[in-house]
Formats: sequence, C-alpha cells, structure tokens
Amino acid sequence: MKSLKLKFFGGAFLLATTSLAGAASATDIHGGGATLPAPVITQAYGCYSGAATGVEYLIRNSSNNLIDTAEKPCPANIASPVVASNAFHYAATGSGLGIAGFFSHDPSRFGTYPGTPFPSVEFGLSDNALKQSDVDAYNNGGTVQGVTVVAPGATPTGSQYANPFEKYGSLIQVPNIIAAVGIAYKVPKGVTINTTSGKLELTKADLCKVFDGSYSYWDQIPNVTGHVRLLRVGRSDSSGTTSLFTRHMAAICAGQTRNKFKTASGTSTLPSTSGWRLGAGNSGVVTLLEGTKGTIGYLGSEYLVTSTLNAASIQEGTSATFLQPTAANATKAFNSIGFATPSGDAQKNPLNWVPTDINSSVENPTAGYPIIGTSNTLLYSCYTTTAKVNALVSPTTSSLGFLRWYYTNSVVNSSTGLHATNGVAPLPSAMRTSVYNFLRATIKVKGATGCVGKGA
Repeated sequence: MKSLKLKFFGGAFLLATTSLAGAASATDIHGGGATLPAPVITQAYGCYSGAATGVEYLIRNSSNNLIDTAEKPCPANIASPVVASNAFHYAATGSGLGIAGFFSHDPSRFGTYPGTPFPSVEFGLSDNALKQSDVDAYNNGGTVQGVTVVAPGATPTGSQYANPFEKYGSLIQVPNIIAAVGIAYKVPKGVTINTTSGKLELTKADLCKVFDGSYSYWDQIPNVTGHVRLLRVGRSDSSGTTSLFTRHMAAICAGQTRNKFKTASGTSTLPSTSGWRLGAGNSGVVTLLEGTKGTIGYLGSEYLVTSTLNAASIQEGTSATFLQPTAANATKAFNSIGFATPSGDAQKNPLNWVPTDINSSVENPTAGYPIIGTSNTLLYSCYTTTAKVNALVSPTTSSLGFLRWYYTNSVVNSSTGLHATNGVAPLPSAMRTSVYNFLRATIKVKGATGCVGKGA
C-alpha cells in the first residue's frame, strides 16, 4: 500500500492512474492535525477505502518534514472496502497545526511534504477544543494558532487569509473518540516499583509533584526504590494531548506550593518547559521515553498499545483505587462528567458538542481514569462538489459516506472494534447517532440552500 501512496502523491500521476482501475475518478479528502487519534483514524480510513485506493498517512517530525507512514491493516472482522473510490489522506501534525491548516485552508501549514503537497484542506482534527475566541476569529476575523484570517468582505494581504466563514460556511466541531492521556515511563536500571501490580501508583498529590519538579529522583515517589534522576518529557509542539494533560493538572494542583499549571483550560502548551525534554508529536515523546534513562511523561493512550512503555495507574477521584488509561476506564470517566449532547438550535454552536470545563467536569472526573477528553473533527459546512459531500456524509448504500460508516457501524464501534484495539473508546451510541444526523443535515454542496461561499 505504501508504494501505491508514493506513486499517487509522489508526482507519477500518469503511472498511478494507468495501474489503478477507477483511480482517476476517485474523490480525495485531505486533512491534518492531532497525533493522538491518528493511528485509529487512519486505520479507519484504510478500512473504508480498502487496499485498491489506500490512505495517505504522514507524520510530521521535529524538522517540520512530513514522513510517509504505513497505517495499520484493517482487522479481519471489518468488511473492507466500503467505498474504494473515496480516498482519505491525513497529515499528523499536532492539534495546533491542524487548527492552523483548517482555518487558513492552506495545506502547507501542515509541513513539508515528501512528494506532491495536499491540494486542499477538507477537515482538521484537534484534541484541543476550540474556545469562543477561536469561533469568533473564524466568523469575524482574527488570529488563531499563528494564522490571521480577515473579516468578512476584507481582502487578505501579505500572509493573511480569506475569512473562512465567508468562503467555506459555518464552522463544525464534533467529537470523534474518547481518549485517555497516560503517564508513561520505562523503568530505569536500578529502580524497583514496589506495588502489587508492579506499576507506578500515583495519587493526585504525587502526580503534581512528579511534574512540577518537587520530585527530582525516582525514590521520592511512594513505593519506589532506586536513587535515579527523574526526567520529565513533554511535547515541543502545539498539542491537544498537552491540552488534555495540563487542564487536568491545573484542576488538581492548585493547592500545591510549586504548582505551575495555572493556565486556562484548553491551553495547548506547557506553562513552563524548564527542565523538560521535549519531543514533536506523540511519536517523538515515545522516542524520548524509550531511549532516555529515567524519563516519565504524558502520552496519548493509543501510543501505549504499540510501545514498550509502562503506564502509571492514577488515583480515581478521591478513592484509594488506582486505574490504568484503558478505553473502559476512559469511558467510565466520560460517563461521569454529566456532558449533555446538544439538541435543536444548540447543535449549531460548535462549542456545545465538545466537553470542556465550561460545560462539564471533564478536567477532573470523579470516576474512572481522570486524564481524558475527546479528539474532535473540524469540518466546513460547504464543499465544492457533491462528490466531496457524498464522500463525507452520503447516507445512500451505494455511496456510503465515511462519517456515516464511522459513527454508525456496529462492528467499528464494538468492544472488539477499531477503537478498542487502539486503546481508545468510541462515543456513546446515542451521541454518535446525534453527531451523524447533525453532520448529514448541515454539510452541503455550494449553491445549496443555506450554503455560503465557494466551498472547500
């Protein structure tokens, strides 16, 4: 499949269209952003399109170069392909650049491509939930993630971009998975974890002390022996994983004398990186954690599935129970936060679809594994062609849109489906149905009633 991708996007277009029946008429959908959901989402794209078309899965490295990467093969229990003529292509850049690329509609924001750049941007993914100021900038002009978009009616100059609401329609933000952020580590030589499970068990107070610098050595952590320097690892880029981690830390560490996590909920950067080792993307964090003695850091739960790292068990609420960052424990936490799926006119507000500290207690759940959140899909409401609309949301059996298949297929969302095998959880069934019905009613082709602008 990788050779196919390089042929199709590496410039040899005539060769690709000659060797692939029907490829010339394929509908290609392009996007970029969050690394946390990238393994499961790109696997889903591959299942949907099948080997005949494949999926472009690019990962951005610390030099801002996008590296062609093989997605996981489709599991045998999922029928594939669904619609082989629809191809989804994704650049895992980090949530901040996903937002930047989406607001600007500029695929060069994702990084330097190994072959031909994406020709357009149809969607973005971000674990860093948008705020009111972000929505205001999208609609009325402003600066978000280093991207300046002009007000409606204004002409962009220099490095500015056209107003996205005016050009691509209303902003859509909906959740796509429930994910945990694990506290990952590799036991260094000379250190012993003296718990029954053999895993680190961190109370909220201990979690704060590990990451605010109060603990400098491993043996300062309860039930640990071995006087080895403790090194913290985090993200160097604008990261939704960082956002989920820091909002939890801000919620639980307020009473700590050395607390540094005082930034507002939704921050995408660490409040201070002094004394930290930083990696680009979740994959960069894995490299540091696996290769540097004595490190401990935060990591999207999907990356714990395929790495050699351990995950700490974190205190559940105020109890004496310690939980791992599993899909089941993340679901338990999500179900405890009291988040209500919007209905009626409330669905039109993109802020209502995603749990934040404004509309739920997601920053510090009282039950389940406590460091959780949703990864979210950003979409425009207007697209240039009926083919793009059909590739995204078409409800017909003959041309099943990806988002209908992804949200409503029982096998994909089962206990043995794509999410579970990747260490994340699907949304609750009723919420998935609401999300898809909203998308089906809202995403339209240019010229349709209620669809402004030229479309994406």
